[in-house]
Amino acid sequence: LAAFRGILIATSNTGASSALDRVRESVLEMVHGLRTGGHGDVCAVRQLLRDTLRMATELNLYDAHFRPSLLSSSQTFYADEGRKNLNSLADNDIVPFLHHVRRRIDECYSFSFSHTEALPDSKDLPKETVLGGPFLDAPTGRALVDAVQTHALGPHVTPLIDAGLSRLLERDDVDEIGRLYRLLLPLPPAAKKKLLEAFGNHVAAATLRALQPGDRTKPNDNTQNLPPIDRRTGAARIDAVLRLHDSARRVARASF
Repeated sequence: LAAFRGILIATSNTGASSALDRVRESVLEMVHGLRTGGHGDVCAVRQLLRDTLRMATELNLYDAHFRPSLLSSSQTFYADEGRKNLNSLADNDIVPFLHHVRRRIDECYSFSFSHTEALPDSKDLPKETVLGGPFLDAPTGRALVDAVQTHALGPHVTPLIDAGLSRLLERDDVDEIGRLYRLLLPLPPAAKKKLLEAFGNHVAAATLRALQPGDRTKPNDNTQNLPPIDRRTGAARIDAVLRLHDSARRVARASF
C-alpha cells in the first residue's frame, strides 16, 4: 500500500501532473456530471466513485488530497447556480428556487452515508438520485449540505424574501412559507429574523390597506371581497381586521 501510494503521488520527470492529480480531477468531473445529469449509467458512476474514494481513504489520501478539492469545487458550483437561479425568477415566484435548493440538499445526503439525517421536510428521493448508493463519508455529506445552504441560499435570503414572500402570503401558501422557514433555520439568526420581520410588515401593511378609505384590496388578498371603508359599518371594519388576524395566525401556526 505504501509503494502504491508513492506511485500515485509521484510527479513525472517531465513535470506533468501526478497520477493522483488525474484521479482527483476525474472524481470532480464525475461528481459534477451527477449533479448536472451528465452521466447515463448513474449506478456505475457512483460505484466507481465509491471504490475510488475508499481506496483514497485506505491510502490516507482522502482528507488531504480529495476532500478539500471536492468541497471547494462544490462551493463554487452552488454559488454559481444560486446566482443563476435567482436571476431567472419569473414573476417574483420563488417556489422553484426553494424546491431546487431542497433537491440539492437531498442530493447531498444521497451522496453520503448521512442520508438518514435529512431535514424534516425531506421527501423520498427520486430513484435516479439514489441509484448506486452513497459514495462519500458522513462528514463530507454534511459539509456539502452546508455548502448548499451557505452558497446557494445564504447570499440570496434578502432578495428572495423581498421578491416572493408577499406573493406566498397573499396565496396563503403555508407549505411553501414553511419550506422557506425551514431552509433558513440552519443559517445565521439574521436570516430567520429577516423572514419574521417581513411577515410582520406584510400583516401590518395589509391591515392598513383594509382600513384605508376607499381603497380596494389586491386580488387574492384575504379582504378582497370587502367594500370600501367609507361604505362599511363599524362591525364590518372590525370583521376585516379579524379576518386578517386569523389569516396571519393560520400562517404562523402552520409555517413557523
